[in-house]
Amino acid sequence: MCMVKHRHVPFAAILLMVLAGWARPAVAGPIIFTDRAAFYAAIGDHTVATFDAPQACERVRFSCSITEDGIIFSLFAEVVPEGSIIVDHLQTTMGSAVFATFPPGTSAVGFDVAFPPGVGATVSFSPAIGPFDILTPGFFGIVSTDVALTTALWSRLQCCEGEVDIDNVTVNTVPEAAPLQLLGSAVLVLLARRRPNHSSGSHTAARASTRC
Repeated sequence: MCMVKHRHVPFAAILLMVLAGWARPAVAGPIIFTDRAAFYAAIGDHTVATFDAPQACERVRFSCSITEDGIIFSLFAEVVPEGSIIVDHLQTTMGSAVFATFPPGTSAVGFDVAFPPGVGATVSFSPAIGPFDILTPGFFGIVSTDVALTTALWSRLQCCEGEVDIDNVTVNTVPEAAPLQLLGSAVLVLLARRRPNHSSGSHTAARASTRC
């Protein structure tokens, strides 16, 4: 007979092992949202750049830039001269793009995107996340669980005529030590949304597990 001697492991040591497992880069990665309510529930406090107040962009080298809620938005296009009034939303046209620089510690970014049928949009983030092709107008949100998001670049996906509108850019800025907490909130929201709502089935599964 093979006998196994069980050794008591302190609770503090178990907690440290669990936290170390959550902190591994292998389990980290961006979480994508297409529902604004679920995104807000995952990130908690946030700010939204709505572009409701008209701003005159300032020419900075090859772009025309505005700043709202600590985010610097730069429009790259020869058709956006200095002094152009930016209001209601940002816009990309053929041969142009929109670039954003986020405040330090930004771990989540969301936005509304609109475009005519057949156009589409693409967005990429730094450091080295994406690009993501957006084929349907609506909401797009991303939560980075391991690194802060420093920039974003929006552009058109297709070459056909039509404009891409970017609006309600939402950011969540957290202290450097908080990515694990944000990851936990995002995962809990996703699990809650995917959990089947069958109370009887849940009780049956629980009874079956106790018999094992």
